[in-house]
Amino acid sequence: MKVQRKVAFVLFAGSIVLTVVCFMLGFPFFFLFLFFPMLLFFPGRRPGRVCPVCGVEASDDSKYCRVCGAKLEEH
Repeated sequence: MKVQRKVAFVLFAGSIVLTVVCFMLGFPFFFLFLFFPMLLFFPGRRPGRVCPVCGVEASDDSKYCRVCGAKLEEH
């Protein structure tokens, strides 16, 4: 979590610099760069269950693999 905060801080500082440069150059919508560091805190796609036999990703509610029919492990 500390690494994620450091990266977010660096991105925020960079977005401040980019925002100031865009403002000085007269570009519209320069303030949108301030929101880039917040993208780190939005949850990404969760890793689903993986079939132990063929390696195909399965949905969380399935009990059997849709490709090979192997029983998926409970978690």
